[in-house]
Amino acid sequence: MTLAPVASPFRTTRYEIRDATGDLVAVHCRVDNRDGKQMWWEQPDGAKGLGGQPLADLPLYGIERLDGRAIVVVCEGEKAAAALQDFGIPALGTVTGAAATPGRAALAELTGRYVVLWPDADEVGRAHMERIEAGLAGIAADVRRIDWADAPEHGDAVDYLAAGGDPEALINAAIPARAKADSAAANTWPLPEDRGVAVLSDLGNIEYVEDLIRPGRIIVWAAEEGSGKSFAVDGELAIRMAVAGGSFAGTWPVAQTGPVLVLSEMHSDDDFLREQTVLGSLGLERTSLTDRYFRLPLMTAAGGQPALTVPEWRTWITEWLTEHRALAMVVDTATGATQVDPWGAAIQEVYGGLRAMIGTYPALSVVLVVHCRKPTGRGDRRISDVLGEWGRWCDVVVLQENDGKSLERCRLTVRKRVRRERRIIVTKRDGLLVEPTDADAGKGAKVPLSEVVAAIEAKPGMTLAELGQTLGVSKDTASNYVAEAEAAGLLISVSVGARRQKHVYGAGSTAEPTNTTDGASSAVVRRSGPTSEEPTAERRTEPIGSAVGSSVVPADSVRCSDFSAHQLHHFRDGFGWRCEVCFPTEVVQ
Repeated sequence: MTLAPVASPFRTTRYEIRDATGDLVAVHCRVDNRDGKQMWWEQPDGAKGLGGQPLADLPLYGIERLDGRAIVVVCEGEKAAAALQDFGIPALGTVTGAAATPGRAALAELTGRYVVLWPDADEVGRAHMERIEAGLAGIAADVRRIDWADAPEHGDAVDYLAAGGDPEALINAAIPARAKADSAAANTWPLPEDRGVAVLSDLGNIEYVEDLIRPGRIIVWAAEEGSGKSFAVDGELAIRMAVAGGSFAGTWPVAQTGPVLVLSEMHSDDDFLREQTVLGSLGLERTSLTDRYFRLPLMTAAGGQPALTVPEWRTWITEWLTEHRALAMVVDTATGATQVDPWGAAIQEVYGGLRAMIGTYPALSVVLVVHCRKPTGRGDRRISDVLGEWGRWCDVVVLQENDGKSLERCRLTVRKRVRRERRIIVTKRDGLLVEPTDADAGKGAKVPLSEVVAAIEAKPGMTLAELGQTLGVSKDTASNYVAEAEAAGLLISVSVGARRQKHVYGAGSTAEPTNTTDGASSAVVRRSGPTSEEPTAERRTEPIGSAVGSSVVPADSVRCSDFSAHQLHHFRDGFGWRCEVCFPTEVVQ
């Protein structure tokens, strides 16, 4: 519960500073007495001070009670805000003091709202609100200031109310008519859209690069180091979109050309040379880029700040993109343009800013180049394992990776909101990606394990190569199938000979191997265990799997005249290991 100020001159007022979710962040204590006021901070546990937390990072006082209000008044200090709140006005108070300014995170809670600033009537108070107004650029829908012409020196909302003034009169005089309409609309929840009468937008059927880049979409291009991302994206893709047309990487046709802006963190001369290489390969002169291909130095575009995190810069560049009717903005790299943790929550703020830019200029597409973290270990990997939150909030993901150890080839994998997810391997030549091959072509459907088992049961003892030929797959794939079937208890395999060639049998197989040694009985040998007429102690045989185990039987433990040649015919009964060739067992005629 947020406590309102009291009139008693010696009573302490405790203003609870909570975040937008209502969690207590700090308590601002104030004592008003005859000598003025005294203020100090306490932490939620009662400890004095803020525990090292910067003032600028604290939320605005009252932010947790704002709800969906479209219009909000911002005052200097909690006391003035509380006075307006008691009057029924949606008001917030800065907690930094007039000499400081709320930070970007605190002001971001006012995104899309109409903000009315109520400064204290003195130079310090007016300067305080001027800094806040600058910080709200690109965040608030509109910012206005209260004009209290007859305010006494240092007068604030508390003094105005004490004089019997009506704050709504000042507020209504400050805000535009549009804000009032939006405020009225904010009092009701938006109605669900009837999709039965929905229509496609004017840009709904537009593609800039077929099945890859469309208006209003954010594409994350995650590249492994050394895979040639700048040549691929800043070079071939951007120049083809700007002027050259054709087909990117010989795979994705360019459907529409138009102006493109590239934000590059590389040296301008390096970019120039890369552009020359690509232009030469495309048969173009540099003059063909005029009014079509633009560049900004990423590290200085926003005065040394991470460009995509600066609201004023985003507003300015959106106006520029709109004026030039640009199709795309390429950011190489988004890591340098944001300087946020790819696995942190701040990524959502970055995407929020980008979506606001697209909301203002819906024809814009954004390509974010990021570094791809090489996964460790084996097994399937998720997009988030290598991209972090970059891959969660975008529309399309392109993974660009080295093709093994080759420096001449790379792999491009396209995922998420495309008609066809695909993976191609391309050759890097003269600044372009050429000679594409579909990495997934020729990959048939997986053979069901039931068919693998049936093939073995039809011909027990097949080698992996023979099984692969029977199933129409490679030897390695056949080996994977056998391993999976063995884990499921459906098949067993035995390694034989000096080369340890693997032969495969059904789990309960009793058949002789197909390559039975000359001189051995070709009849079927009973391997299924004791019968009711054979006591276990006198006669116990086991299937191949349990008898062979790891398929390594000590040579000195078997009575056999030719251990290597007869290895498939060694078995264990109640008396130990025996050779079926040298000492045949009962034969079923």
